Amino acid sequence: MFKKLHVGMAIVLASFVSCSENKTTVPALQPPSVSPPGQPGSVGVTVTIPQGATTMGAQAFGTNPLVIIKGTTVTWINGDAVSHTATSTSTPSVWDSGALAPGESFSFTFETSGTYTYVCSIHPLMTGVIEVRESVEPSPSPSPDETNYPPDDVNNRRNG
Repeated sequence: MFKKLHVGMAIVLASFVSCSENKTTVPALQPPSVSPPGQPGSVGVTVTIPQGATTMGAQAFGTNPLVIIKGTTVTWINGDAVSHTATSTSTPSVWDSGALAPGESFSFTFETSGTYTYVCSIHPLMTGVIEVRESVEPSPSPSPDETNYPPDDVNNRRNG
């Protein structure tokens, strides 16, 4: 009976060991990702800082400038192997993530329209711009256009 118990335990332990040895290989350089763009009704945008971001300059934060609507929350996720920040360089300073270790994230909600510049304060060549708008699409102009009037109306407007 003890032999059967030991053999059974050995099989169970072997299966645990094989499960814990799963390895994932991550490419040395991945493109940054931003998902999805700030659209009306959206609540957030994720900016993933990729492996090798320290050498990517303005591309390290993905879409640059990132255009969002007011009220959108931007979340930066550090997907790199080294620490990074997302630190406002606008005056006055608006946000500072502090050092984000690999895998950590930071979120900020943009409540005011405007253009915001930011940088990784650890790697200052990594820069980004966020444009916060009231809406993503410009509103149509309410001004009348002469091409919308019948030809006689256009002539009467010019002459009269």
